[in-house]
Amino acid sequence: MLGVFAYAVGANLCYSLGWITELLWSGGDTALTLRDAQKYFALALFFVVLTLLPGVFIVIAWALWGFK
Repeated sequence: MLGVFAYAVGANLCYSLGWITELLWSGGDTALTLRDAQKYFALALFFVVLTLLPGVFIVIAWALWGFK
């Protein structure tokens, strides 16, 4: 459970730092970061999907080998 809590805190920290660092890098003008926004969004989405995969695998394993 400690690992789950640490991961949740880390994920929320990274999420919160995303918009803060964007404002710092752009000097407050977020139009300057639009060029790279889709690339960073796709990268973040990849990590979200990667995070959800163990839960999907558990459900599939339960369905294949029975719910015990």
